[in-house]
Amino acid sequence: QRRVHGGKFLVFMSVLALYSAAVLVLGFVMLTFRQKIVGAVFPFFYKVYNGRVGLWMHAKSVRTAHTKASHSLSRTHVVGDKRGFSVRVIPVLSDNYAYLIVDNETKHAAVVDPADAQTVLAEVQSADVELKMVLTTHRHWDHAGGNKEMAENYEGIKIFGSATDQVLACTDFVKDGDEIRLGNTSIKILYTPCHTRGHVVYSVKCASSSSSVSSTAGHIMKTDGANDTVDDTITHATNRAVFTGDTLFVAGCGKFFEGDATQMYKNLYHTILSHPNDTLIFPGHEYTVSNLEFAVWAEPGNNDALNKLTWASEVRTNRMPTVPSTIAEEKLYNPFLRCTMPSLQARTARQTPIDVMDALRHLKNGNAHKQPINKQA
Repeated sequence: QRRVHGGKFLVFMSVLALYSAAVLVLGFVMLTFRQKIVGAVFPFFYKVYNGRVGLWMHAKSVRTAHTKASHSLSRTHVVGDKRGFSVRVIPVLSDNYAYLIVDNETKHAAVVDPADAQTVLAEVQSADVELKMVLTTHRHWDHAGGNKEMAENYEGIKIFGSATDQVLACTDFVKDGDEIRLGNTSIKILYTPCHTRGHVVYSVKCASSSSSVSSTAGHIMKTDGANDTVDDTITHATNRAVFTGDTLFVAGCGKFFEGDATQMYKNLYHTILSHPNDTLIFPGHEYTVSNLEFAVWAEPGNNDALNKLTWASEVRTNRMPTVPSTIAEEKLYNPFLRCTMPSLQARTARQTPIDVMDALRHLKNGNAHKQPINKQA
């Protein structure tokens, strides 16, 4: 009987040893060939995400978000004077931003990327405006997922988006250079393919500007004779804003899901940077702290990035949004807009701006700034 029990024990130990060895080998293979494995399976899962399964997952994430406090507090930014436009920052999902643009004179309004229609509709109703349109930057569900519900609640509403992306519930497909009028406010569509093949950004301009506003590398400040304001409304002297979706973030840029560094370089350096320095940047996500941590790692001597990180970290402890920034600010600390800098060329061991951008994107994707020092590039 002891022999029987001893034999079973040996079998058990042998199986356990084989299982442990298999786990170790699998772990080694995963660590060694992680990028190749991810590269091989990513297209399949990405296709699934962009289909019905992804839409179901999005609906679930919306329901989950409704059970929690929003990731940020709402805030209104007034661009220009009474003939300008206002932007209401609307936090949705776990880190997304939707935006309500209101032409101040006519009270005509547009919504950018209403991923969570219920939350956005509540903001529209409280604003007492006439909603005319939805502006969709790209087809991903965390941006376009609320379009159908918006259309169901506003009969005849126009939903703009890219034909290339086949945006959900789109009524009016747009192309590069098209212009839309929202009351007295002009909205120009700019094609920025890379994150998705049909990604667009919306360049918004009003007729005039006034008031005194200053900006620093740390953040935008309202000048009213007092200290920095944390009021619900902030006024800006500029007359322009760009709603960049997942092309440009504060201190970062979007992943190259359907494009490459050459396309993103053109998007950022030729399309986005063609705007004046005081143009406000309203991105699609609250990624600022993470992006700045990478920026500080990429350029350790960049005090502008460090100061912005200190400010952003403090702001986020109070659940305040870190958006918008400006073109001028982004040039100071966004590594993806600094690809010609010798410091970043040295950091990436690349020379051409496009190669530097490609290297930076790979480093950010791999969380290089979070790796142990002896593993960092």
